[in-house]
Amino acid sequence: MSSEDVRELIYKYLEFIGIKGYEAKAYLTLLKYGEETAPKLAARAGIPLPRIYDVLETLSRKGLVEVKAGRPRIYRALPPSLALTRYVKSYVEQVLEMNKRIVNELEKIYSSRESHEPYIWLSHSLEASIERTREWIKKMRVDGYASLNNNLLKELVSVLGRKLKNNKEIPFSLTLLEKPKKNNYEELEK
Repeated sequence: MSSEDVRELIYKYLEFIGIKGYEAKAYLTLLKYGEETAPKLAARAGIPLPRIYDVLETLSRKGLVEVKAGRPRIYRALPPSLALTRYVKSYVEQVLEMNKRIVNELEKIYSSRESHEPYIWLSHSLEASIERTREWIKKMRVDGYASLNNNLLKELVSVLGRKLKNNKEIPFSLTLLEKPKKNNYEELEK
């Protein structure tokens, strides 16, 4: 990988985690050159002087740079192994918390609507299909039917086994699309 490719990859990563544009330029310039005053950093990084102070304030709040008090102020990037790790951890926690809140609100909207389950669902994601099938098995009350290959059976056998063990009166039909491996369905025979 060329140094230009590496630099481009770094910019994409920083943008992905919320360090964009001028922030990324300022941070990388500080990492490369060490301590700098705001005007010198602006010149080296190609950032307009009026913007550099906002950029440095944001980087400081994100825990990526520190400021040496005095006249003029001196800015220095903190070691990436500490600063980025701490920042990414905080960023991920914020994303997960936001996800939790939005999922809760979206679930309220989703469950408040009247809907009729279609007879056929199409999915282009194997993981989503497996998860939906798990949920159907858990909610199954009357009877069930599944047509699976060995790989899908392996993914679903534990939840299916628990459901059938707890509800012996529910009839369930299973069609295997290939010759089963013995250990894949032993749990269902118990």
